Amino acid sequence: MADVAAIRTGLAAQLAGITGLQASAYRLANPTPPICHIYPAEPAVEYDQGIRTDRHVFIAEVLLQNPSDRGSQRKLDEYIGRGGVRSIKSNLETRDADGGILGGACDDLVVQSVGGYGEYSIAGGASSLGARFRIEVFVTTS
Repeated sequence: MADVAAIRTGLAAQLAGITGLQASAYRLANPTPPICHIYPAEPAVEYDQGIRTDRHVFIAEVLLQNPSDRGSQRKLDEYIGRGGVRSIKSNLETRDADGGILGGACDDLVVQSVGGYGEYSIAGGASSLGARFRIEVFVTTS
């Protein structure tokens, strides 16, 4: 079975490479934007999704400051984009220098979709602009 902690850590490490975006492998109780935190989706894992392959599903939730500010909206649009230096999809789907993915924590992954674009309440009554990225991670089992 896959090491879920290693997958989460690998996802966060890939996202930490995006300039100006903090990344956490775990959901934060009191996030400080700009932040992207990772947590399991529903279903979190589907076992035996092919010959000896498990599918893990995670959410990468991006939160930015000032939900009504055009600059924040433009930045979120860059994160949602298919390509570019701020693209969540492009950064996560990039292979490691040795051709692996997430430091060998998985065999393949795809950023499947983005949803939940809008205003989020965060700790202390503040508002944040955000979106949720659905990530499917595939791991071969023995």
